[in-house]
Amino acid sequence: MEVIRTQRGIGLLELMLSLAIIALLLVMATRYFSSARLSQQIAAAVSQVQAIAAASQSYYIGNNNLMTGVSTAIFASNNTYLVNPASTQHSPWGGNITIAPFGTNAAVTITIPDVPDANTCTRLIAALQGSTAPGAGAPSCQGTVFKGNF
Repeated sequence: MEVIRTQRGIGLLELMLSLAIIALLLVMATRYFSSARLSQQIAAAVSQVQAIAAASQSYYIGNNNLMTGVSTAIFASNNTYLVNPASTQHSPWGGNITIAPFGTNAAVTITIPDVPDANTCTRLIAALQGSTAPGAGAPSCQGTVFKGNF
């Protein structure tokens, strides 16, 4: 007489296939998250540069068309130029953003250190295309430092 056996549980092949699919999904999600995070950091840097440029123009107008002390005035905790100067002073990549007067008008040179790589710096330059001060030239990257006149 034959004994009929019923299969219980899952086999090794099915388990390995399921793990392979899960691993593939995790790799795809990690790449997407990394790309989205970098895009968010670039957008934050663009926003900071534009806020600092606008604040420097307000400072220039409010200071009788002089740029003396622009860096300390804009990043001071009690200023009226930036909404949140403490968070605007730090770049999305951790370095301190610096400001220096540029030329004789309301323009400033903004330097962002610790940009992760040349590709990120190139994307930052492209995002700020057309925002530079008249006659200032294009922003540039020297290693991991972004510099532009706005």
